[in-house]
Amino acid sequence: MLLTLLVSMAPLYAQFDDAYKIQSPGQIVIDSKGVFTLYDPDAEALAERSALVQARLNALLQGQPAAQIRVGGKPSLWQVLLNNQTLVTVTAYDAQKHRSSPQALAEQWAASLRRVLQDKPALKMHLTYNVQPELVLLKEISYSRSEQRLTAVEGLKSSGYTYRRIRMFVNTPDPTPEQVFVRDADGSYVVYNRLRAPQETKPDPSP
Repeated sequence: MLLTLLVSMAPLYAQFDDAYKIQSPGQIVIDSKGVFTLYDPDAEALAERSALVQARLNALLQGQPAAQIRVGGKPSLWQVLLNNQTLVTVTAYDAQKHRSSPQALAEQWAASLRRVLQDKPALKMHLTYNVQPELVLLKEISYSRSEQRLTAVEGLKSSGYTYRRIRMFVNTPDPTPEQVFVRDADGSYVVYNRLRAPQETKPDPSP
């Protein structure tokens, strides 16, 4: 009986995996392989931008793993396109930090993406695990994905953690917030609500 219970609960527990601290704030990855690194003088702007680019990459690869990669743009606006959709736009600050021109940097990023995509085991692992999970853990507090999406969240800041390469955001300094937010490929935020332990649930006062 106990064995049956544990087996039946295994898929649920398998969905939980601790978030981990962000070591390279602007790095975009496929599995654990860095593809390119974004820069911004503002830490929160960098968090927002890198989260969006990573989410775009995840979504585009899920749709068409055999990716077409090209560079497009004009002198002041160079982009890397994946499957004919914008993946990332090179900024002047990116070019400055990489000591390159926007066009040359876009070409470099495109070449790096092509190279990493040739690593089939890494790509397979990325496609398997880099999806929005149903449940996440942040500092030992569990959160469940809701159907709610927001186009903007007031006072949003990076939590400093990612879950399967997906950066989580919070809108309160509370170390155990009621909600965490995950940026999606379309720029919206998916809301995850805190799950409460039975002892935290208040009894219904009605008779």
